[in-house]
Amino acid sequence: MASLDGKSNFPEHPGQGGLGRFIFENRNLLDIPAVFAGLLTVIVIGLVVENLIFRTIERNTVQKWGTQS
Repeated sequence: MASLDGKSNFPEHPGQGGLGRFIFENRNLLDIPAVFAGLLTVIVIGLVVENLIFRTIERNTVQKWGTQS
């Protein structure tokens, strides 16, 4: 997940950066609580996407094509 944080760039407004920039800048400022807050946000986003989107796609694919062993 640590390598994901630098690539997670979801800017609120174009040109202002995003979550990756937030983590990177706070790392440089040695604001460790803010860095961990950013990393936890990345983890939560990843878990939500995995459990809501990808798991649904996988379940539908297994049901449609019968690929479950």
